[in-house]
Amino acid sequence: MVGRNQYKKYSSSVSPRQLLNYLIYNLPYYKYLKIITYTIYKNGNNQSLSNYRGITILSNFYKLYASMFTKLIQNYTELNCPFSESQYGFRPGRSTISPISVLNNIFQK
Repeated sequence: MVGRNQYKKYSSSVSPRQLLNYLIYNLPYYKYLKIITYTIYKNGNNQSLSNYRGITILSNFYKLYASMFTKLIQNYTELNCPFSESQYGFRPGRSTISPISVLNNIFQK
Protein backbone atom coordinates (compact mmCIF):
# COMPACT_ATOMS: atom_id res chain seq x y z
CA MET A 1 0.00 0.00 0.00
CA VAL A 2 1.28 3.44 -0.92
CA GLY A 3 0.63 5.92 1.86
CA ARG A 4 0.92 9.68 1.93
CA ASN A 5 4.32 9.58 3.67
CA GLN A 6 5.75 7.16 1.11
CA TYR A 7 4.48 9.33 -1.72
CA LYS A 8 6.09 12.43 -0.20
CA LYS A 9 9.36 10.55 0.28
CA TYR A 10 9.60 9.42 -3.36
CA SER A 11 7.65 12.17 -5.15
CA SER A 12 10.81 13.99 -6.26
CA SER A 13 12.19 10.90 -8.01
CA VAL A 14 8.95 9.41 -9.37
CA SER A 15 6.60 11.34 -11.60
CA PRO A 16 2.87 11.26 -10.83
CA ARG A 17 2.30 9.53 -14.17
CA GLN A 18 4.79 6.78 -13.29
CA LEU A 19 3.17 6.29 -9.91
CA LEU A 20 -0.32 6.23 -11.40
CA ASN A 21 0.76 3.65 -14.01
CA TYR A 22 2.39 1.54 -11.31
CA LEU A 23 -0.75 1.62 -9.19
CA ILE A 24 -3.00 0.74 -12.12
CA TYR A 25 -0.91 -2.17 -13.39
CA ASN A 26 0.52 -3.62 -10.17
CA LEU A 27 -2.00 -3.15 -7.38
CA PRO A 28 -5.60 -4.22 -7.05
CA TYR A 29 -6.40 -0.52 -6.65
CA TYR A 30 -10.14 -1.11 -6.83
CA LYS A 31 -9.93 -2.60 -3.32
CA TYR A 32 -8.64 0.71 -1.97
CA LEU A 33 -11.14 2.96 -3.75
CA LYS A 34 -13.90 2.28 -1.28
CA ILE A 35 -15.78 5.11 0.37
CA ILE A 36 -17.98 5.14 3.44
CA THR A 37 -20.85 7.61 3.69
CA TYR A 38 -22.58 8.45 6.95
CA THR A 39 -25.67 10.58 7.41
CA ILE A 40 -25.61 13.06 10.25
CA TYR A 41 -28.73 14.57 11.72
CA LYS A 42 -28.72 18.40 11.65
CA ASN A 43 -31.90 19.64 13.35
CA GLY A 44 -35.67 19.74 13.03
CA ASN A 45 -37.87 16.78 12.23
CA ASN A 46 -35.75 13.63 12.31
CA GLN A 47 -38.17 11.93 9.90
CA SER A 48 -37.35 14.40 7.11
CA LEU A 49 -34.39 13.54 4.88
CA SER A 50 -33.68 17.23 4.31
CA ASN A 51 -32.58 17.46 7.96
CA TYR A 52 -29.62 15.15 7.40
CA ARG A 53 -26.33 15.75 5.65
CA GLY A 54 -23.92 13.23 4.24
CA ILE A 55 -20.31 12.86 5.34
CA THR A 56 -18.05 10.74 3.16
CA ILE A 57 -14.89 9.10 4.48
CA LEU A 58 -12.20 8.49 1.86
CA SER A 59 -8.90 6.67 2.24
CA ASN A 60 -5.64 8.54 1.66
CA PHE A 61 -5.04 6.21 -1.27
CA TYR A 62 -8.35 7.21 -2.85
CA LYS A 63 -7.59 10.93 -2.43
CA LEU A 64 -4.10 10.52 -3.90
CA TYR A 65 -5.37 8.41 -6.80
CA ALA A 66 -8.23 10.81 -7.57
CA SER A 67 -5.94 13.83 -7.40
CA MET A 68 -3.35 12.31 -9.75
CA PHE A 69 -5.99 11.05 -12.17
CA THR A 70 -7.72 14.45 -12.23
CA LYS A 71 -4.45 16.28 -12.94
CA LEU A 72 -3.58 13.80 -15.68
CA ILE A 73 -6.96 14.30 -17.39
CA GLN A 74 -6.81 18.10 -16.99
CA ASN A 75 -3.30 18.31 -18.44
CA TYR A 76 -4.23 16.08 -21.36
CA THR A 77 -7.41 17.95 -22.21
CA GLU A 78 -5.79 21.39 -21.92
CA LEU A 79 -3.04 20.34 -24.35
CA ASN A 80 -4.94 18.09 -26.77
CA CYS A 81 -8.57 19.18 -26.73
CA PRO A 82 -8.73 22.90 -27.37
CA PHE A 83 -11.60 24.44 -25.49
CA SER A 84 -13.53 27.50 -26.50
CA GLU A 85 -12.43 30.61 -24.64
CA SER A 86 -15.97 30.80 -23.29
CA GLN A 87 -15.60 27.43 -21.53
CA TYR A 88 -15.07 28.17 -17.84
CA GLY A 89 -16.49 25.23 -15.91
CA PHE A 90 -14.12 22.50 -14.75
CA ARG A 91 -11.03 24.34 -15.96
CA PRO A 92 -8.22 25.28 -13.60
CA GLY A 93 -7.69 28.99 -13.08
CA ARG A 94 -11.08 29.93 -14.51
CA SER A 95 -14.00 31.01 -12.41
CA THR A 96 -17.60 31.02 -13.58
CA ILE A 97 -18.22 34.19 -11.55
CA SER A 98 -16.87 36.53 -14.27
CA PRO A 99 -19.09 35.27 -17.11
CA ILE A 100 -22.10 35.16 -14.79
CA SER A 101 -21.57 38.81 -13.81
CA VAL A 102 -21.23 39.74 -17.52
CA LEU A 103 -24.54 37.99 -18.27
CA ASN A 104 -26.13 39.67 -15.28
CA ASN A 105 -25.02 43.10 -16.58
CA ILE A 106 -26.37 42.31 -20.06
CA PHE A 107 -29.77 41.25 -18.70
CA GLN A 108 -30.05 44.32 -16.47
CA LYS A 109 -29.72 46.69 -19.46
